Amino acid sequence: SKAAQQNVTKPENLTTAKKTSLKTEVPSSSDDTPSTSLIALATPSPSIDPASTEDETNISTDLSTSDEDLEYEDEPVPTTREISIAESDVVMQLLLYSRADQNCESTGEGNGTENKTPTQLSNDLSEMIILFSQATFTKGLGTHPNQDDQRVPLMAWKSCAYTIHSLEWLTRDIGKPVLGDLSCRQQDCLEGLIRIAGVLGSTWKQEQVINGHAFRLLSLILENPSDGPSLLDWDSFGVLVPLTISIPSLFYTEQPIPIPMGTTLELHTLHLMFISNMAQIILTSDLQRDGIPMEQEEIDEPETECLREVIKILRGNIEVSTSAVWRIVQENSVPFLRCCVLFYHYLTGVPAPTVLTEVGGDTFVNMCSYLGLSSSCKELLSPTNVCTLIKKWASHEKVKMWLKQSPMVYRDPLAINKLVSLPDDYSELINTVSLFTCPNSDREDSRNPTMCLICGEMLCSQSYCCQTELNKILVGACTFHAHECGAGACMFLRVRECEILLLASPNRGCFMIPPYLDDYGETDQGLRRGNPLRLCRERYRKLQLLWLGHGIHEDIARAIESSNSLVATSWQHL
Repeated sequence: SKAAQQNVTKPENLTTAKKTSLKTEVPSSSDDTPSTSLIALATPSPSIDPASTEDETNISTDLSTSDEDLEYEDEPVPTTREISIAESDVVMQLLLYSRADQNCESTGEGNGTENKTPTQLSNDLSEMIILFSQATFTKGLGTHPNQDDQRVPLMAWKSCAYTIHSLEWLTRDIGKPVLGDLSCRQQDCLEGLIRIAGVLGSTWKQEQVINGHAFRLLSLILENPSDGPSLLDWDSFGVLVPLTISIPSLFYTEQPIPIPMGTTLELHTLHLMFISNMAQIILTSDLQRDGIPMEQEEIDEPETECLREVIKILRGNIEVSTSAVWRIVQENSVPFLRCCVLFYHYLTGVPAPTVLTEVGGDTFVNMCSYLGLSSSCKELLSPTNVCTLIKKWASHEKVKMWLKQSPMVYRDPLAINKLVSLPDDYSELINTVSLFTCPNSDREDSRNPTMCLICGEMLCSQSYCCQTELNKILVGACTFHAHECGAGACMFLRVRECEILLLASPNRGCFMIPPYLDDYGETDQGLRRGNPLRLCRERYRKLQLLWLGHGIHEDIARAIESSNSLVATSWQHL
């Protein structure tokens, strides 16, 4: 064709045309979007043809030239074909969802047909999102479904935050990187759950409910009323998730609520909750023990001098090194930042750097760089209203009572929940059981004493004397305790039978081999052989990971499928 001959005889025309197309496709820069890693990558970039012979330097130079310097050709570069998304493709619908009234139209290549890309979620997917929110509401609060209840979207957001928390605990406990060794099941779970939580604010029919949640969360953080939760009560990441998703509704009252995609608004929200996390660490950490006293420190770095005012507000006039306190803040902020990396990675779809997928790469500086936060103490505390906000948090009555207690009680933000410690010798457990009596009988001993491995409480199992009514059904002591202690899923050790009991209320359970072995490496369920038993740390470690990874329900289901017993066990009576 004539266009093809022109391209062959004048190879510079294709390059010039590409320059023109690149110039017209570059989105206009906005002062509202900061040039940070997460925010900048969330903004779509112009597509560059790999067949172009120009290098990156020439392309950037061409983009900076004005329209008058470019030579426009008569033959435009053909546009790429846009493919419509099927209604069954849930992931792509969540990725490209918007609340536009009309679909975007694009002209097909060569045939002149028009393909429309859907900009709204399908009705089935919208109904499934609402159904999921109702399920978390009814299961979490133990109530009946109610579409008009304002707590429904909030419970969905809180379940999303707790799922991220639990996965962060698990990966940190086994020494895995924050984004490197997630299984396909964990990745799919996080991807779907976070994106559903992200679009929930836009798909909720009653927009005033979303506005109310955003207003109450901001009032909790900025006003901190005396009759509300204090700085010691709230979870910074647990507040960050619903605040990030609901806060755009305050600025789009007459327009559809946009989905959080890593804009300046999300960056300010993250900065606010990170300041809250820093204040919690300074308030609840033993600075005089962990930090280096002032007289032993050589010279405080000027970068950390801004911390002295914050320490004075929260802890009074204590002599500690600000450099040492800043190191404590950096170390104890790792769990919060790891959760934020998981949340914003799957919410915005911004690819993470390679260093975050390696063991030991999830450092304070690397995670702050990915999230767009400054890793400098001076820049984080530079806003003038930071100290005013911290003073308001410190003036709460609960915080004042916390500081007045003697001796001072401290918290460890890096602590991971673990099962109770068991003695190495099994005979010590037998001696403990011999002193245990049924709480409902003063004279009779318990026939089946059972220890909860989560809290360590001893229970009288499989006995009519300790049955309790639960949801209008008489259940045993273990089933009722599992409902109270583990939200229905719990792990027990039947001491006299020497076996592990897994329960998932109301009527599901299974038995497992205990973590105690004899000298030959064998278990003794039922204590029939009578050999001395010692605690196997590796087996108990597996039980710890099973409980920490929320795998009790899965193991019970596998045990039921592989069971050949013809007699059903009444698990609710245990």
